[in-house]
This record gives sequence, structure tokens and C-alpha cells, in this order.
Amino acid sequence: DDSKHREKRRKVAELYNQTTLPSLSSANVVKDALAEFFLAEAIPFSKIESPYFIKLANALPMMGKGVSVPVRQTLATTLTDQKYYEVATLVANATLDREPSTLICDGAEFFFLQAYNARLSKLLIS
Repeated sequence: DDSKHREKRRKVAELYNQTTLPSLSSANVVKDALAEFFLAEAIPFSKIESPYFIKLANALPMMGKGVSVPVRQTLATTLTDQKYYEVATLVANATLDREPSTLICDGAEFFFLQAYNARLSKLLIS
């Protein structure tokens, strides 16, 4: 499956790089890059309606010129750790005067939240 997916992405990228595109306005350049990203990475089109994607799209113009996206290591450590502690603090503050509760989920998010809940439990217990 993974090798088939990589081969499809390679073929799309190869075809795309061979194609000469007419000059595009800045808005169309963004739309073109967005479509290319979704297609090349096989991202479900429904993800464009995600409130998190919409928040990201609205925040991108605030980056300004000369600011680049973070490298993978920064995203995987610093940025996700900051978001984790932000959410953990919100949950801890929201549950201070309440009965003990459990965070639950289903589907593909289960494995992520399993690790997330373990870290959150340690934070709430300490």
C-alpha cells in the first residue's frame, strides 16, 4: 500500500513538473499550491472543512514575508508540546471542581489520544 502510494505521488509530481503552467495571480498560486499539496499527499478533500485547517489558513497571512514554516523536528517537539500543555491546562482548569472524568474518542484518533491521555493523566495526577 505504502509503496503504491509513493509511486502515485512520484508520478503526479513528475507529470506536474513537466507541465508548463500559465502565469497565475497570487490568489491562484495559493489555490494551485493547495490543490497540489492535497493531491500529492493524498489528503482527503473533506479536510479542507476542518476547523483546524480553516484556522491554519486564516493564520498563514500573519506569518509575513521571510518567515518560513517550521522544520519537522520543531513541529514534532516544541510546537506539539506547547499545544499539549495548553490543552492540558484548559482541561485541568475545567475539571478542578468536578467529578473525575475520562476523555474518550473513537476511530483513527484513538492511538494519538491513548498517548495523549497518558501524558494528560500524569499531569493531572501530579
